[in-house]
Amino acid sequence: MRFQYIHILFAWIMLSFFLFMPLANAVGLFSQIWSFPALGETVTHGALDSVGPIVYLGSSVTFGFTNYVYAVNISNGIQIWQYNTSLPINCVSHFYNDGNYFIAAGTGGSATQVSKSYVFCFNLSNNAALWQSVNLTSSVVSLGTAESYVSTGEDVVAGLENGTVVRLRGDTGNVLWSYPCNGTVFSISHLRNGSVIVGSRPAVGMGNIYCLEMDGSLRWVLEQNNRITLVKRFSDVNGDWEPDVIAIFYDNFVHVLNGLDKTEISPWPFSISGDYVKDLLCTEDYTGDGFPDIVCGTENGDLVIINGQNATLFRGPTRVSDLTVTYIRYMHFYENGITYLNKTLAISLLELGPAYYIRGINASDLTVMKEYQVVEPAAPARNLFNIGNFTSDFTGDLIFTANNIVYCISGTEIIFSEFSSQIVLVIIVILVWCLAIALRRERSQIN
Repeated sequence: MRFQYIHILFAWIMLSFFLFMPLANAVGLFSQIWSFPALGETVTHGALDSVGPIVYLGSSVTFGFTNYVYAVNISNGIQIWQYNTSLPINCVSHFYNDGNYFIAAGTGGSATQVSKSYVFCFNLSNNAALWQSVNLTSSVVSLGTAESYVSTGEDVVAGLENGTVVRLRGDTGNVLWSYPCNGTVFSISHLRNGSVIVGSRPAVGMGNIYCLEMDGSLRWVLEQNNRITLVKRFSDVNGDWEPDVIAIFYDNFVHVLNGLDKTEISPWPFSISGDYVKDLLCTEDYTGDGFPDIVCGTENGDLVIINGQNATLFRGPTRVSDLTVTYIRYMHFYENGITYLNKTLAISLLELGPAYYIRGINASDLTVMKEYQVVEPAAPARNLFNIGNFTSDFTGDLIFTANNIVYCISGTEIIFSEFSSQIVLVIIVILVWCLAIALRRERSQIN
């Protein structure tokens, strides 16, 4: 009888080995929850945002007089309202003013209506524009927000194709000031107390960073004869009570600049070993030192986590694809509606061919856990972001666009349906240990 139990245990161990090992190494598939087709050729980079249970997006058709801002139910993809701006919509962003959230949409670039561009502001629940700016004449290519000095909440800051930065009152849309930068303003971030960080591209192979005060005066400018990729607000690295700035140029380094005077903070910059950074995240603490760390995705398909406090390598570089990582986003862990420490990452991959993917990454060891191929249309996944737990109490779902279609895919399975290789190994070790004890007891009884 004991030998029968041992044989059963041994068979179960072998079955577990063959069943668990594929699960440990195979890449599963994200499940699609819904998709929504917008009218138009494409949803441009930055023309997608969400507030609470609603996703907001804009279409971009350069010919004609029809372009819509859409409000879509985040749980089922059903349209709630639409508004025709007439002009192509280049960016959509939410902001907070007078106790409420609003949606701002930046327009321009129409071949039918040349030299026309506006910022529109919408209430969240209906398709009536709260305000419309004056004609800004040059296309709005970036939108940011900053703490207001004239109203309660935030103002809207628009970056124009001709290099102008325009600050609009959050409650009325009136122009507070404008500042002429050199080159197209592709990035705007709030720094502190109403000041903003602006990234511009004067020409191919050149990049500038401007720090503008609340009132529109210049604090500092950094001009580089090097192509600029990213400009982002970071935490206070040097302890001077001013947030610092992350800058990415085409020089294979991550730079951290003093927010007060643009000087590089020691021991930065950090070398990415001959690879170009395409996107990064800088708000989560992975090292456990209480300071946010930097996650980089590279042109060669690597992920790297850098200690944000001291510019040392924490994890990686790990090759997660042979394709370029174009976007990185956090996938937050939820329980009963409360957000906990990020455990996973989602990346978008760019291929110069018919195949485009999103992959879910385990942030603990940078291994691939899930995958989603964008098939119809076969196009790069843009505007990727996490929307919270609307289909689960555990992991937030993902929204992204591909050409004119918005997709929602489930993030739930990425943590809870997968066995990591370490867990599988522990299970097998325990089972083998149980078998050895059983065999030893059987042998002792025979003796």
